[in-house]
Amino acid sequence: MIRELLRQADPTVALPEPTGRAMDDLTAGPDARLAFSYRAKNANFVLAGTGKVTVIVDSRTTKTIDVSGSPPLYRLTDDKDPRTARLELRLDKGLEAHAFTFG
Repeated sequence: MIRELLRQADPTVALPEPTGRAMDDLTAGPDARLAFSYRAKNANFVLAGTGKVTVIVDSRTTKTIDVSGSPPLYRLTDDKDPRTARLELRLDKGLEAHAFTFG
C-alpha cells in the first residue's frame, strides 16, 4: 500500500502512528515524503540506492543523509531521552526504503 501511494500524483504518505508491523519495501517516486509521529529516543531507517533523504523533526530540518549502495541502517534521530515528535522524510526519486526501527 505505501509503495502504491508513493507512485501516485501526490506522493505524500501520512502515517498516523507507527503500527509496530513491518512495512512493505518501497521505491520513492518524484517528491516522495513520509510523515508520522513517534515516541522514542531514536528513529532509524534502512535505505538503499543512491540519493538524499532530508530529515525534518517538528518542522525543523535536522539533517540530510547521503544514501549510497546496499541497504544499511541510517540513524534519523538520536535524542538523549525518549520524546514524542513528528518526523518527516523527503526522499529522492528511486531510493528504496526497507524498514523503520525505533529505540
